[in-house]
Amino acid sequence: NKPIGILSIPDHSRQADVISILRQYYQTESIAAVHRIDRETSGLMVVARGKASASAFDELFEKYNIHRNYLAIVEGNLKSDKGTWQSHLLELDNFK
Repeated sequence: NKPIGILSIPDHSRQADVISILRQYYQTESIAAVHRIDRETSGLMVVARGKASASAFDELFEKYNIHRNYLAIVEGNLKSDKGTWQSHLLELDNFK
């Protein structure tokens, strides 16, 4: 459960990140992020331990065999107390 303010994966900023923390805790480099979430987002993050696990997750994501649900907490005056907002995320070629 990644808290707000921590990176998912290492970058050049030297800030704390989930993968580095887990690699240090388990004393292994064979931990990889299955996916990432933004620094300012909290939530469940799936990681793979070992090449076989990472490959299996990669295959699931490539074939879209993973179902994801997102929950957002919003602030302000909403038109309705209940409802569902559905949208498909768009992957741009220059961000793959």
